[in-house]
Amino acid sequence: MSAVLTEFQQSVLWHVMTGRLQHNGSALKKSNPYPSERLKFILHAQKGQQLNQDCLLPDGKYPLFNGGEAASGYTNQFNKVGPLVTISEGGSKAGSVNFVSGKCWVSGHCYSVHAPHMSPAFTYYWLQANITHLYRLAQGIGMPNIPKRDLLNLSLPLPPPEERARILAFIEKFTHFIPDSAPAIKALNEWYQSMLFHGLTGGAQ
Repeated sequence: MSAVLTEFQQSVLWHVMTGRLQHNGSALKKSNPYPSERLKFILHAQKGQQLNQDCLLPDGKYPLFNGGEAASGYTNQFNKVGPLVTISEGGSKAGSVNFVSGKCWVSGHCYSVHAPHMSPAFTYYWLQANITHLYRLAQGIGMPNIPKRDLLNLSLPLPPPEERARILAFIEKFTHFIPDSAPAIKALNEWYQSMLFHGLTGGAQ
């Protein structure tokens, strides 16, 4: 995925998930940010189990998530069954968020998170929208890590339950079906910036 597309999607995620802009089906409108909640009141985080290096296989069936932006490799073992969300606990990319649809192995430098009152898909987009806050939690030099207590004490704006299905439908539309080509992204970004400007000034229709 291109950097331009990633930046565009992240802007949409952040503005909508934090409540700064709300989409009513035809327009983006200025709104007050949603109230913040500590993660410990919203979700459970469980650290994974380290797997021996020789269990990683080039043709393994299941992805292994450890510290990093994506799967660290593949194995024929699994300790979690999706859909679920993971957050990297350690390494230079501590705080990275992944959505896993099937079986996987969550290793020792990774958290699996479960929000009892939110779908895994919504949880993923909510955390991804606030990923800069997750990155800032990393501590240490050489091998930064995110302590569980700091993760759970993080406070983030949270959309109310009655808004979540609508927000998820909107976000999926703009993250799953955007062509990864320069002209398409440029056109979409110009449209979105126009909507953003008018929304922030109270005039989007």
